[in-house]
Amino acid sequence: MDRLNEAEKKLQKHFHFDSFRLEQANVIKSLLDEDKQNRNTLGIMPTGGGKSVCFQIPAVMSNGLTIVVSPLISLMADQVENLKDVNIKGGFLNSTQTKEEAKAVYRDIFNGSLKLLYVSPEKVIASDLVAYFLKKEVQISLFAIDEAHCISMWGYDFRPDYQKVGEVITSHPEIPVIALTATADHSTQADIQKQLKIPNENLFAASFNRPNLRYHAFDKIGNGVEQVIQMVKSRPNESGIIYCFSRKETETMAVKLSSIGIKAEAYHGRIEDSEKERILKEFKADKIQVVTATIAFGMGIDKPNIRYVIHSTMSQSIENYFQETGRAGRDGEEADVALLYSRGDSFKIKQMIMSDKNGGARGDSIRKHKINKVTEMSVIGSTSGCRTQALLGYFNEQSPACGVCDNCKGYNVEYEDKSAHIIHDVRNLETTTKKFDGESLEKYRDYLMGVAGAKKDFEERATPLFGKYKRVTTKNNMGHYLSQIVEQQLFRLEEKCFKENRYYKMRLTAKGTNYKPVSNEIIFTKMRSNIVGSYFAKIDPTVHKGVPLKRKSLISAK
Repeated sequence: MDRLNEAEKKLQKHFHFDSFRLEQANVIKSLLDEDKQNRNTLGIMPTGGGKSVCFQIPAVMSNGLTIVVSPLISLMADQVENLKDVNIKGGFLNSTQTKEEAKAVYRDIFNGSLKLLYVSPEKVIASDLVAYFLKKEVQISLFAIDEAHCISMWGYDFRPDYQKVGEVITSHPEIPVIALTATADHSTQADIQKQLKIPNENLFAASFNRPNLRYHAFDKIGNGVEQVIQMVKSRPNESGIIYCFSRKETETMAVKLSSIGIKAEAYHGRIEDSEKERILKEFKADKIQVVTATIAFGMGIDKPNIRYVIHSTMSQSIENYFQETGRAGRDGEEADVALLYSRGDSFKIKQMIMSDKNGGARGDSIRKHKINKVTEMSVIGSTSGCRTQALLGYFNEQSPACGVCDNCKGYNVEYEDKSAHIIHDVRNLETTTKKFDGESLEKYRDYLMGVAGAKKDFEERATPLFGKYKRVTTKNNMGHYLSQIVEQQLFRLEEKCFKENRYYKMRLTAKGTNYKPVSNEIIFTKMRSNIVGSYFAKIDPTVHKGVPLKRKSLISAK
């Protein structure tokens, strides 16, 4: 029987699916092709895309043990329990087990009855586990690296022990490797391939499009707590995740939600593993409605009915954001994701990254890379176009406008600048004032809004542009408008003075130089901060259909 057909039979037997998805089939076919000299394979699939099946089916088809390297020990018991439900024998080894429980797992490994073993990278390294198993003549048929972006220094969740595991695994070229991740940019992907010796022909990437997800962004007010409360209250009896910046914020948010009758729990890295396991089980069983979490929560979570994901603070990268939002709507039903966007949060995250002084020259490169990621993420929050399109474009995937995000629905109020006053004025600042030449977006914003102290960045000569828009718009909106000028490629962001914490300067592009307001029209989008009555809140999702966008011209700015 053809190996892929055999795999499909196993899929039907254990998971009750008739066939594989396209990239699942390609990944499994690559792993099972014994005529290949190198079967090491990389699969890049979105959250909910069925990555685990890609190593679980080959595992049950083999005569030996599949070792699965997984980053979160708090999820291993849940993953093994899921295997039990589909009649596949799995086990795990980690610090949460008693000696008796660990002995039982080793017994199953040595008698050949265990098909999959979940371990953390730290366990593999500390125990020299692979060498120990081979010495005991355990047949290892496959290595599976889950959340493989962790292996790369360019990945958004790099862990050094993952890199060491890669070295151990590649020292046994006779054992094939499958690496899986939901998101990997070009640098991360290339690094994974290099470390695990995966040839280009064994790389398979599925579409990142999740058409059942509706993306929203709101202008963040203060710490965003009241906005989050409004959103959660508008979705009674629905499961959701709220991502926060810090452990303290997760706890504050959980207390606030609990005070209005929402069953909410905080989840972060300082919580004991047994407590993490309890929260996960109760969340999956719908005994907890909302989990307020840091990014430590969610990897590998198998809960299909999460109806919304809210970011009270922007993610540190688009990869983070995509994976975190992908935890909504895994059942294929409609789900909403919302971002509370603030340029202040972007600055706060960059400051946090810069505060890590470890790593020497290599550390500088990593910090620079992370700063770039934060800037790219800011575009998703401030874009005036289709948010889904912007996300997919980041992963080099072209798509039409989604038609369901807040911008496509016309929820955000648009402002029209037919005379291109702002573009013209910023261009004048950039070309006529030497001290201000190529300064940061924040400096341009503050000067145009008349913020005290901004004048010192200019030459001594007076300019009528200082404070020109003070009575026309808000400081937040001006920041969004300038971000959209960059998005329109009239200006570009150029990194300067990195070690002095001066991150990006706006530089005029050829397109910006040649921009003529007579033949062009730029539309600025003002972000809404009001949750009540929004498309996210489901008060009346049809209210915006066919309603003309409210416009306000900036032409009157003097």
